[in-house]
Amino acid sequence: MASQLIVSVKRLDACSRSTRARPLHRTSCLKIAEEVAQGLAYIHQASKLTHGNLKSSNVLLGSDFEAYLTDYSLIALADISSDDDPDSVRYKAPEVRKSARRATPGSDVYAYGILLLELLTSKPPSQHPHLSPPDVPDWVRAMREDDNEEDRWLAMLVDLASICSLTSPEQRPSMRQILKMIQDILDNTMVENNKRDAHTGYYH
Repeated sequence: MASQLIVSVKRLDACSRSTRARPLHRTSCLKIAEEVAQGLAYIHQASKLTHGNLKSSNVLLGSDFEAYLTDYSLIALADISSDDDPDSVRYKAPEVRKSARRATPGSDVYAYGILLLELLTSKPPSQHPHLSPPDVPDWVRAMREDDNEEDRWLAMLVDLASICSLTSPEQRPSMRQILKMIQDILDNTMVENNKRDAHTGYYH
């Protein structure tokens, strides 16, 4: 991926927070979620590094919504302790935010969970309400204003976002586990689409 020439890119925050009526379509949400998870899993496993500053402004999107991570592992070279941007602060895991500890793979996972909610709702983290986990799915659906959209995939992504953003880092899954969950959601969505097409008599 690094060797590819990116001809036209946009920042994810510019797309997800646009003024259009609806958030990104299901296909785009799942594609971006999977590719960001792939990038983070690679950084954690193959490179043995930590991103440290995951947020929507550090995700670039190509013309077909392919996702590229930027600014990874640069956080150690910069002093951002005085960064009081409300959105950047909300991406930081509690253990990093409260004690100024260095970022870890677990804190990247927390940021990924916040990123998922922004991706699904088009709302920056500073506008995410403080809700108990059972209330989050209803809020996400309200923000999407879906008109009869099949929402099983949505419920699964919201559940994943909730698990990723647990307060205790020990309870969060690894990025490898998250990637597997995303791929399971994609497989499940494909099966449901095929069943629906068969029922309606539509064939690709």
